Amino acid sequence: MFEQYQVLVIGSGPAGYVAAIRCAQLGMKTACVEKWLDHKGAVKLGGTCLNVGCIPSKALLDSSHKYIEAKKDLAVHGISANDVAIDIEKMLGRKNKIVKKLTMGIAGLFKANGVERIEGSARLLANKQVEVRNAAGEKALYSAEHVIIAAGSVPVEIPPAPLLDDIVVDSSGALSMSSVPQRLGVIGAGVIGLELGSVWSRLGAEVTVLEALDEFLPAADIDIAREAKKVLKKQGLDIRLSTRVTATTVNGEGDGRTVTVEYSDAEGSHSMAFDRLIVCVGRRPASEQILAADSGVNLDERGFIFVNEQCQTDVRDVYAIGDIVRGPMLAHKGSEEGVMVAERIAGKKTQINYDNIPAVIYTHPEIAWVGKTEQLLQAEGHAYTVGSFPFAASGRALAANETIGQVKIIADANTDRVLGCHIIGPSAADLVQQVVIAIEFGASSEDLALTVFSHPTLSEAVHEAALAVQGPTSCAVLKKMGLDGVETLKPFDLEYYAFQGTELMVSRTGYTGDLGYELWIDPANAEALWDQLFAVGRNYGIRPMGGEALDLARIEAGFLLAGVDFLPADEAIRPDRTRSPFELGLGWLVDQLANRAVLHDAPLAKKNDLVREVGRLGEIVRDQYRRLAKLPEDHP
Repeated sequence: MFEQYQVLVIGSGPAGYVAAIRCAQLGMKTACVEKWLDHKGAVKLGGTCLNVGCIPSKALLDSSHKYIEAKKDLAVHGISANDVAIDIEKMLGRKNKIVKKLTMGIAGLFKANGVERIEGSARLLANKQVEVRNAAGEKALYSAEHVIIAAGSVPVEIPPAPLLDDIVVDSSGALSMSSVPQRLGVIGAGVIGLELGSVWSRLGAEVTVLEALDEFLPAADIDIAREAKKVLKKQGLDIRLSTRVTATTVNGEGDGRTVTVEYSDAEGSHSMAFDRLIVCVGRRPASEQILAADSGVNLDERGFIFVNEQCQTDVRDVYAIGDIVRGPMLAHKGSEEGVMVAERIAGKKTQINYDNIPAVIYTHPEIAWVGKTEQLLQAEGHAYTVGSFPFAASGRALAANETIGQVKIIADANTDRVLGCHIIGPSAADLVQQVVIAIEFGASSEDLALTVFSHPTLSEAVHEAALAVQGPTSCAVLKKMGLDGVETLKPFDLEYYAFQGTELMVSRTGYTGDLGYELWIDPANAEALWDQLFAVGRNYGIRPMGGEALDLARIEAGFLLAGVDFLPADEAIRPDRTRSPFELGLGWLVDQLANRAVLHDAPLAKKNDLVREVGRLGEIVRDQYRRLAKLPEDHP
């Protein structure tokens, strides 16, 4: 005779333990099988995420960031921090304490909710019977009305780089390295590779990341991926794309061992020597040996358990959730699947929206996104509009000295429904959740634009990006004006661009002068661009900024083109959140920008006056450009 349960969960990771607890809360007799044991032989709950994944990696990411911040970034605040040092042993000890606290927390939740723990490796048999073999090799048989498989995933191993002791390690081993290697190799430029590479780079390692793909972070929006690559390279990560590892060789003995990596790229074959090598090329479902031949549950060609949208397998009342099924291998996705399955077993009509699952890379700055990317929408032929806002124009970000990055919101061109949000910047992981909620409720970008956000906050960047969706894009405006010499639209980064050319800033009308975009202009084209701008003034008639905006004590440089041919002048007097004039400034814009209209019907004399005013402001901007670029006074 074997023990029977209403629900038996296989695996206690984020998918499994959440499912087990929710089932118990809904009144079902529930047990959870886990094979992972601690050093004392006791069941270790939490799966990969809590033990060797999400939580320990974030602990190391935060510790290493605080170290590098104290070492390099506190001086700007007037704080002197000399001889900053890192104690690796204490850092790892803190990480282990956090892991222990959280795994014990799950044990406490199991006890409080009445979930029984079963130690051993589970195997699903026919008729919803589960065979469990413990560490001693003893077998036990259990039966359940409902079975939930949440066995998780394991790191992918590649033949050219077999794991070896502490010299060639996977992501788990990389979390426990007892010293900082001088030269660290990372195979794989995905989420795990970038996070672990960042940790050890901050601590002093020379990090080289080898990625087989031609494209960096292909799952992310292309603008965010480009910005991320630039930032991470600036931080010291040597990222090499289109690089295929062909072999590894461990040389030497003891602490003096090194590993030589052979790889090929477009230029031929190469080799590099490292003191440590991390292999993190992805994860695969842990579906081996978990299903008996007669279980009735089927796998797809990649080893994932085949399920429908409600995580039901081909066997009635047998479910699979988390990393072992289709979809992104994310802890929060697995947890919500656990809740969904538990509630469906209880008769509720719960359903996950798989199009609205956020993803995060916990580098610094963080990278986060939800929904569709711009390149995906282009491939689908889906009409869309885009709004972006740089953290360089956020008062809160400036105060925190965290100005790198941007928020980008994409909306349907016809319905204005939010389709995606993509962020690189401070607290991106938290900011993106605001748009996750918006998407879940079918909100439009106008809904976000009409929402009141606290000031000053980082969240205002989301608000401003939503406002920017409402107006035309800067590139389109310049093309409509017939301006040449503009290479591309890039996120605003003053430190990178300020001494390399002229900046054109774009801002949404009727709101305090936060800058929306930067248009990078080749310095060689700057002179011709001025002439074209003056021509625009002559052709359209531009009313310049007035009142306080023309107080030169508040203007480093100002040049405003407003409402170019998008609204009649009489409609542009008052900002309209769904159709507003468009402000285009050259140089720095003042703190407050007034709403301005194109004077198509203005008298010729008035237009001439405006052209002269435009020319005067243009000369101011030229002088500012000379100063920024450190050009001699006689420079044309």
